[in-house]
Amino acid sequence: MVDDQYWLARGRQLVDATIAGRDAAARQLITTISWFWTVYTTAAFVGTAIADRSFDLVVALLLAAPAVLLAAAYFAATWALMPVEVSFDPRVPIEIEEANSVAAAVKRRRLRTAWVLSALAAAAVIIAIVAAATTDSA
Repeated sequence: MVDDQYWLARGRQLVDATIAGRDAAARQLITTISWFWTVYTTAAFVGTAIADRSFDLVVALLLAAPAVLLAAAYFAATWALMPVEVSFDPRVPIEIEEANSVAAAVKRRRLRTAWVLSALAAAAVIIAIVAAATTDSA
């Protein structure tokens, strides 16, 4: 039966999952970043080793950009997993609620930053691979 008790229990589940869900998303993002790092490293090393050519400065920067962005994304995703420093009086429920809201908001901002950096890194990997594959000999 769906009644007030049901919705209170559901609300508790949602609150409990807020921070844990963001931590799980950050862990998955780290896995994805690691996969892109593997793809980028393989493509960069194989592409530059097999290709008997030198790249101009723009293409060289395009090839190097994913390393910086992937490292930044990995750092940001790891940072998203870090605990958030909060303080509250454990006897005052409103302070506990406020501390939880602050921690959830901080986790959300950290995770959003990690997602943006990861998207930029993924795009940079694709651009670097395309640039290396389509650049004529210099």
